[in-house]
Amino acid sequence: MSISLYRKHRPQKFGDISGQRHIITTLQHQLEMDRVAHAYLFAGPRGTGKTTTSRILAKAVNCTRRVTKTFEPCNECLACVSITNGNALDVLEIDAASHTGVDHVREHIISSSLVTPTCLRRKVFIIDEVHMLSPQAFNALLKTLEEPPGNVLFILATTEVGKLPATIVSRCQRFDFKKISAADIAERLAHVVASEGHRVGDGVLEAIAANADGSVRDAESMLEQVLTLGDDPITLDQAKLVIPYTDLAAVLEFVGYLANRQAVPALEQVNRMSADGVDLLHFAGKVTGWLRQLLLLKSGTRLPDLSAALTPAQSEQLVNTAERFTIPGLVNVLTRWIARTIELKFTEIPQLPLELAVVEICFPHNSSGSFTSTETSPVPAPIPKAKDETTVRKSPKLPKAAEAAAEKAAVSNRDILAEKSSAGKKGEPKPAAVPPVKLPAVSFEQVRERWEELLAQVKTKNFSLFSILRVTQPMEMAGDVLRISVAYDFHVQRVAEPKNRRMVEQALEEIFLTPLRIEVVVMENASRPEYAHEDNALQSLLENFGGKLLE
Repeated sequence: MSISLYRKHRPQKFGDISGQRHIITTLQHQLEMDRVAHAYLFAGPRGTGKTTTSRILAKAVNCTRRVTKTFEPCNECLACVSITNGNALDVLEIDAASHTGVDHVREHIISSSLVTPTCLRRKVFIIDEVHMLSPQAFNALLKTLEEPPGNVLFILATTEVGKLPATIVSRCQRFDFKKISAADIAERLAHVVASEGHRVGDGVLEAIAANADGSVRDAESMLEQVLTLGDDPITLDQAKLVIPYTDLAAVLEFVGYLANRQAVPALEQVNRMSADGVDLLHFAGKVTGWLRQLLLLKSGTRLPDLSAALTPAQSEQLVNTAERFTIPGLVNVLTRWIARTIELKFTEIPQLPLELAVVEICFPHNSSGSFTSTETSPVPAPIPKAKDETTVRKSPKLPKAAEAAAEKAAVSNRDILAEKSSAGKKGEPKPAAVPPVKLPAVSFEQVRERWEELLAQVKTKNFSLFSILRVTQPMEMAGDVLRISVAYDFHVQRVAEPKNRRMVEQALEEIFLTPLRIEVVVMENASRPEYAHEDNALQSLLENFGGKLLE
């Protein structure tokens, strides 16, 4: 049975570990000075070396050939060989995800820690995914972790350090593992390929490193799949049969289309990838990651801190692309893109969510800011310029008298502002305020003529309210109060609700350009209008069975 590459080429000494220099250097100094702690907490993403570092540390503290002021295990003595082979009785690797209960902790950890090591200097407990332990198990472990026997070493590993109790974290020396840079992963893969006696073409290792997302284990698993293709050397086109589609050039091309609001080529690219069988969810995730890095870079994040997982060429492309966006634009693009990509898992047409995202980004309706540094609208449209300080909304059916009065009011307000400004400069007293010009009162006939327009506006906002209003009609006008007649009490209750009343009154104001209030009344049965008979079947049910309409 063959051994997977990530197990076969697992580092066996500190010098073989990729990245994590800040952690390795600290551990080396502790070993040189013989000041190893009694408990460590290794936290970080998957595949970044937590378990590997734990095993090397276990070998280093138990190596019989390691002399003072050195740190590397010899990997030749009985202790090192047994730990490497995984059969050392005094090194216990425990998967907390499978053993979460308090009984297992008491039996296999606490009780075992009280027993003297069988053949090694120190007994080592490596607890992987420690955040999966139950609260009771953590409580049982706490005392032993705080004051363990002198010959016991605890190493806790987790990918979700935030789930650990603060009492546990405070009793350990914490080391945070970071994602491995793409350059370090590519270097590691080159060593593995050479050790296996294979050859790969240009760009293959870089493509694998870019897809590994900072995980050496994921990269080596992907490399193993690529090497099974059998050709020598394996070209990049062949490797793409195995590597998930994340051609950086394609991602950058797509982001460039979004930056320039070029909807047609962006939609063509999405449909081309869908026809080729590309994993659109994976591609969308890479676009999201690239847009995120652009946003962070534009917000002031230092490039070295941001581009740890990028190659030098990718870092240069990141800077060039960032110059084409503004911060508000990137926020808008990311918000719309993420909202649509979530729908990829549920739609019957795979490319539809991405198509919607492209259209929403390239043709924004309510953009709070320019998307790009040099904003160009795909569909030029003239923007009306305001002539007055007071903007008056105009309706196509606005009476001429009302329009004239509104214009007069706007001119009057402008003159008032000019007089105030002039008086302020000369130090003269402010002139008396001019009373605003009132718009003509709305007549009942105007309301009846434009009632259907009111219903159309309400329908777009609240269909339930529209269903009620369409079987009502205006009754009369009394000043600025419009009385509406309805057939049933439950209609009064629904229309009189604050949010519904406000919606109707706002629609009236938008149509007639003057505030109006509504009053809802119930017509007596003897004098019901003809429209009320539309609901006779419902009314009959309510009366015969003593029912009450709740909705």
